[in-house]
Amino acid sequence: MECGVCTVAGMDEFLMGRSSAVVVVGVDGEMSSPDMSEGKVIRVGVASRHAGVLDVFDQVAAWPDVESGWSAQAESVHKLTVADVLSASPAEVVDMKAADWLAARGGKVGAHRLVAVGFNVGAFDLPFFRRDMPVLASMLARRSIDLNAVCFTLSGWDPVPGRVGRSAAEWKRAVKFQGAARVEAAGFAGSFHEAGYDAAVALEGWCWLREQLAASRSATAAPVV
Repeated sequence: MECGVCTVAGMDEFLMGRSSAVVVVGVDGEMSSPDMSEGKVIRVGVASRHAGVLDVFDQVAAWPDVESGWSAQAESVHKLTVADVLSASPAEVVDMKAADWLAARGGKVGAHRLVAVGFNVGAFDLPFFRRDMPVLASMLARRSIDLNAVCFTLSGWDPVPGRVGRSAAEWKRAVKFQGAARVEAAGFAGSFHEAGYDAAVALEGWCWLREQLAASRSATAAPVV
């Protein structure tokens, strides 16, 4: 069972006792403003694990009118300047490059097959992507995996029997820490709020989390209900 742009056999079996193929990629965007009426996707990050090998796409995307909706608060997070964005490749070019990158790793334009994983990815990132990166978005499924929701769901539980359950915040820290450790072990340097790094951390953190759940089930030998 693997994570990434590949056939992830057993995902539904793992969750619901049914056999199916699920294809998962890390997705993250940096926006010029968190307000969709003003902001644009200005950095695109996608991560895959194809045949067990982590790979990352990360590019800044230019919009000629980006300054009109620029948020100083958002800049303090993603650290990009207006000049950085204006000097980058045009957004439509980045959209095609990201789509080509995923196609080389098993994706297909228009197939809506790849399940995006990330922190708040479905509620925040994907609406921007569908509008600003339509070719890339056409490769992504209409369902997604929100790691914030997963961490809230696991609140109060720990994979080690008898140990005090972790809070949602503790699970989120663990997912990010373990994801970052795996990304760096794979040879990718970066920082949080860099889109490619965040996408890779999300994917690797999710894979680590699945391992915790699998190990817990194996240890308890509890049936899937």
